[in-house]
Amino acid sequence: MPNEIAIYTVKLQCLSPQNLTVLTCGNPGSVAINADVVRQLAQAPNDLRHTFRTEGYDGVVRWSARWADLCDTVLRVYSFGLMAEPTRQQALLACERCLGLNIPVDVITTQAERVISTLDPYNDTRRSSSSSL
Repeated sequence: MPNEIAIYTVKLQCLSPQNLTVLTCGNPGSVAINADVVRQLAQAPNDLRHTFRTEGYDGVVRWSARWADLCDTVLRVYSFGLMAEPTRQQALLACERCLGLNIPVDVITTQAERVISTLDPYNDTRRSSSSSL
C-alpha cells in the first residue's frame, strides 16, 4: 500500500500547475516548426513562378515533389495539433497563390486542394480540376 501512494504522489507532482502552463503556452519545438513552415509556405509561390520562368514545365514537375513534401508537412503538423493560426492562414494563402498561377501540373493542384479541404473544410469555393479546363 505505501508504494501505491508514492506512485500517485509522483504522478500528481508531474501535473503541477507550473507544468500545465508550460504545456498550454506551447513548447519551443512547435514554435520553431511553425516558423519554418510559414517561411517555406511564403516562399513557395515565388519559387514556383521563378522555376516556371527559368526552367519551364520540366522544372515545375521537379519542383512539384518539393511542393508535395511541404504539403505533407503542413498536414502532419495540423494532424499532430501543433499548427498555429498564422501557419494555417499562410498555408491557405500559399495554396491559393500557387493555384492562381495556372500552371497545369496535377500534383500541384491535387496537393493544394488537399491542404485547402483539410484546413478550411467549410469553404464552398473549392476549385475542381475539371472546371478549369
